[in-house]
Amino acid sequence: MLVTIDSIVNIAQKVWNIIEANKPVVNIETKYATAYPEGVTSAAQLNSWSRPKIYSYGFYAENLFGSVMIDAKYNVNFSYNGNYKGKGKYLTAVAVIPTVASVGWGYTFNMSASVPDSTIANVGSDTDPIAAVQLKLSWKMSTVLKEVDGTSVYYVQGDGYFEEIASPFKAKEGKKAEDLRSAAPLLRAPAEVF
Repeated sequence: MLVTIDSIVNIAQKVWNIIEANKPVVNIETKYATAYPEGVTSAAQLNSWSRPKIYSYGFYAENLFGSVMIDAKYNVNFSYNGNYKGKGKYLTAVAVIPTVASVGWGYTFNMSASVPDSTIANVGSDTDPIAAVQLKLSWKMSTVLKEVDGTSVYYVQGDGYFEEIASPFKAKEGKKAEDLRSAAPLLRAPAEVF
């Protein structure tokens, strides 16, 4: 098969559920995205993979009485630096892995991830490509009275660069979102959340 190193595609999942009806999806370890040269069918066809990078995030929601009703923690993982015959830096196993999904009675929590094809790009050159993707994480918290949705977007590059580029949570001045209990700004007025 012909391999085109400057055309980058995702041959794995494009959208997948992470948490459904308050429980982590059982087969989450098989759900991930890739950014390979067109024509490559597996990570084994690429060389020089770097160890996975892992970034941890989380948020929680309290009820009016201050009890934590939803506690969600997750990792954003990816492996990078894969090359084809010495050229390029590609991505594999771009995933969101839940580590905690605790939901109280009367609350529902769902979370899903996606890597839209329109976000897969070559940020390098035609002769030495660097793959880039945007991983979108969406969640929904609900009760019989209220529903709250949120989306975070993570930018990942084949050379290992990573950045959270969008989040529903505001960082306090001088701190980054990952340094905070992310949902705290939403929880200052719990009546407005649920």
